[in-house]
Amino acid sequence: MKNNYCNLKGIIFDLDGTLNRSKLYYELYEKQVYVLLSSFLNKSTDDVLKILHKNGYLQNHGLTSIIRKLGIDSTYFYDLLSNDLEISRIISKDDKMSDTLLKLQQMGFSLAVSSNSGRSIVSSILKALDIESYFQIIATSDETDLKPSPNPYLYTIEKLNLKPNDCVYVGDRIEMEINTAKNLGMITMFVKSYLLEKENANHNSVDYVINTPYEIPDLLLSLNKDVI
Repeated sequence: MKNNYCNLKGIIFDLDGTLNRSKLYYELYEKQVYVLLSSFLNKSTDDVLKILHKNGYLQNHGLTSIIRKLGIDSTYFYDLLSNDLEISRIISKDDKMSDTLLKLQQMGFSLAVSSNSGRSIVSSILKALDIESYFQIIATSDETDLKPSPNPYLYTIEKLNLKPNDCVYVGDRIEMEINTAKNLGMITMFVKSYLLEKENANHNSVDYVINTPYEIPDLLLSLNKDVI
């Protein structure tokens, strides 16, 4: 008899801070972002920072939103960023994540990624982690709107041929991701991240809090036992 895992059928993962947890990547990523912004705007990195602070971009927007507000083509920007970072050299294969995703597939789940970044950099990260093949759907800012809009979630869910209450959303940001997923009727799993520790102080709206995605198969199995 097939386990129902509380009738859940799909799991949608955020990428940065959730599946990709490489500290070296984020250190180099931030530096290269400012180098590219300086090049596009023809200004020093200090001047770029002043512009971003002055307009409140750093406090209220993710990178893709900032790029677009500055009049820069986000797809092209991410193409350049992906090439400049040489992602395959700075992100290592994650065998434990592969094992986790394989277990989830074997449990009958359809898996997807939803990211606010562009497809070129998302694909490069997933390939470096060696987990790209586990996902039926990879939704990026090249195909749909940006979180926290509900559109990326609905787009991904529709592609999986599921409904919101069939799905789990796994992410590392409360306001930017988790709250929208929760409002749509999805089960939410918050992954603690060193990247956004201060911003995520209030976990009250989250269904489950985990330290890493590696915990998800055992958590789902425990949920299934609770309803048997």
